[in-house]
Amino acid sequence: MAEPVDVWIAQLQPAFVAACTAEDRDRAARFASPAAAEHWLASRGILRTILAAEVGATIDFEEGLHGKPQVAGHPEVHFNLSHSGDVAAVAVAAVAVGIDIEAPRRLRNRTALGRRLLGPDWSGSDDELLKHWTRVEALLKAEGTGIGGGTRDALTRLGADGWTVRDLMDVTPYLGAVAARGDWVVRRRQCDV
Repeated sequence: MAEPVDVWIAQLQPAFVAACTAEDRDRAARFASPAAAEHWLASRGILRTILAAEVGATIDFEEGLHGKPQVAGHPEVHFNLSHSGDVAAVAVAAVAVGIDIEAPRRLRNRTALGRRLLGPDWSGSDDELLKHWTRVEALLKAEGTGIGGGTRDALTRLGADGWTVRDLMDVTPYLGAVAARGDWVVRRRQCDV
């Protein structure tokens, strides 16, 4: 039977900040940009709200393998967070999971970046490159290594190791992907303040 990977897509709203801890607020205070701090706090609040509902209690984070955060005392709960523009995406599963979401935008040095990620002959649009990027980022986040795991040929390399990635189809105009290992299916969930 396919393992569910629960996915929430939520608008970043100030109301979610209420779920943040003093430690979260202290971390955000060190951001150079107040707008970036507000976005980070709202996304952190969304994550805390979702995970608290999943485990039925207030949650604390601890560092797991490769520094990837995990819910303290709940090793069976795997999660990942991404935010871009004014939207956050959260994936929660019983298996390692990664998610990435990107707002459509013009990319500086698109051709150079595309060739670094996809090979010397690549040429394409901003959206094509961002779509590929969300897939790679979701896989590397699921694996737990992040970009340090190497971006070139990540889809092939991790696919051979049992990881799969699926595009999030209903997040227009955003581009998104979710990744996990094994047999799984995306289950969309609703996130309320």
